[in-house]
Amino acid sequence: EEGGYELRSEDVDTLIEAADSHDDLRLVNPLCFEPPLAPLVAARFTEETISLEKILAAYTALRERHDLMIVEGIGGLMVPIRKDYFVADMMRDFELPTVVVARPGLGTLNHTILTVKHAQDRGISVLGIIINHAEKEDRSEAAITNPAILEESCGVPVLQIVEHTSRLDDPGLCLDACRKILGGD
Repeated sequence: EEGGYELRSEDVDTLIEAADSHDDLRLVNPLCFEPPLAPLVAARFTEETISLEKILAAYTALRERHDLMIVEGIGGLMVPIRKDYFVADMMRDFELPTVVVARPGLGTLNHTILTVKHAQDRGISVLGIIINHAEKEDRSEAAITNPAILEESCGVPVLQIVEHTSRLDDPGLCLDACRKILGGD
């Protein structure tokens, strides 16, 4: 079936549950491929074509229904969707303000600053950074000092530091981050 709808993405299911969404899966996740690879690679592997029009139509339909939407970035700004079209291009074309999610420890300064600066250079509005202790709690000197250095170097705020939790599916984590982004408590 087109777009892999016999497939179910565990990530998409978790996001739908966290958002308490009742929207059709074909809108929430207009394309789904096996194996789990960058869209360009997965489409080549399955000999399918990625329709940017289909993605835009799904986004537009959802945007008309909801005041707030979170669009997951498929792994990063420079993940290829098509040969010469990257996640960053889609973010710019859809005029999506962006929040960069970063790990807390060593190496974060380089990849987070590169991501924020590249997004800004492409005309993407970066609202801020969320530091996510997804793997484990990191109390290293790098993890402690990175938030201030990121704010100073990127010129955007660290919106939230998400502590490690065994409840990764807790919708409250996402809602807390959204409230901070929108300026509400």
